[in-house]
Amino acid sequence: MHKTSGLVPCLAVDGGRKAIAFYKAAFGAEEIRVSLAEDGARVM
Repeated sequence: MHKTSGLVPCLAVDGGRKAIAFYKAAFGAEEIRVSLAEDGARVM
């Protein structure tokens, strides 16, 4: 596994689950891992 050090940028968005579902349906994308923001609702 690759070890990361230093600053790791992230983006938390509302509606992330809907976007993931769209990418799966439209492009056959495969969800590997999803990280949720501290509020448990937004996807990071």
